[in-house]
Amino acid sequence: LPFTKGHFPKMAECAHFHYENVEFGSIQLSLSEEQNEVTKNGCESKELVYLVHIACQGKSWIVKRSYEDFRVLDKHLHLCIYDRRFSQLSELPRSDALKDSPESVTQMLMAYLSRLSAIAGNKINCGPALTWMEIDNKGNHLLVHEESSINTPAVGAAHVIKRYTARAPDELTLEVGDIVSVIDMPPKVLSTWWRGKHGFQVGLFPGHCVELINQKVPQSVTNSVPKPVSKKHG
Repeated sequence: LPFTKGHFPKMAECAHFHYENVEFGSIQLSLSEEQNEVTKNGCESKELVYLVHIACQGKSWIVKRSYEDFRVLDKHLHLCIYDRRFSQLSELPRSDALKDSPESVTQMLMAYLSRLSAIAGNKINCGPALTWMEIDNKGNHLLVHEESSINTPAVGAAHVIKRYTARAPDELTLEVGDIVSVIDMPPKVLSTWWRGKHGFQVGLFPGHCVELINQKVPQSVTNSVPKPVSKKHG
C-alpha cells in the first residue's frame, strides 16, 4: 500500500474550503491490521499515532493520524456535513480527559471509523475533512502526484504581504500574515511565479505577494502584517 511519509500538518493550519462537486461514491476507513501497537510520534513526543487504512474506488492507502487529528476531523464533519442525530457519532473526548486504556481508545476509534464508513459518501465536500483522508473530490489519492513536492525542502520562509486568491487548481490562496515555505524562486526575468507550501498544499503564487523572512522586512510592512494566525474559519 502506498504510504505517505510526509508530515501531516495540524488541520488548524489548513485553508478551509468546500468542493463544489464531489464524485467518489463511498469511502471505507479502518485502523490498519498491520498495526500491532500504537507507535510514538518522534523520540520525545508522547503523542500516540494511529495507522488508518483508507479505501476508495478500488484503491487503498494508509495515513498516520494522531488522536487530536481524529478530534479535528470529527469537528469538521459535524460543523460542515452532519448533524450528530444523523451521524450517530459521539464527540471524541479531549485527550486530557481520556481515562481509558490505550486499547479502549483504539476500540473507540475503530467503532468511530466503522460508523463513519457506513455514512461517508458524496455528501462530504469539506476540503479539510477529505484532505485528512488524502482524497480529492474525484476519489483520487490526493498526495500521489504531490508527494515529491510536499517533501521538497523549502529554500526559505516568507510572510504574505499582499492577499492573493487562487485562480487555478495549482495555485495557492494567500492571506496577509500567512507564512509560506518557498520551494522554487526563479529569477524575475524567467517568471514572476514562485512555488511553495502553505499548510499541506503545494502550489504557485505571485512572488510580489510575499516578503522573505530572512530578508529585512520594511517597517511599513512590519506594521501592517498581523501575527500569523494558524486557525482559519471557513
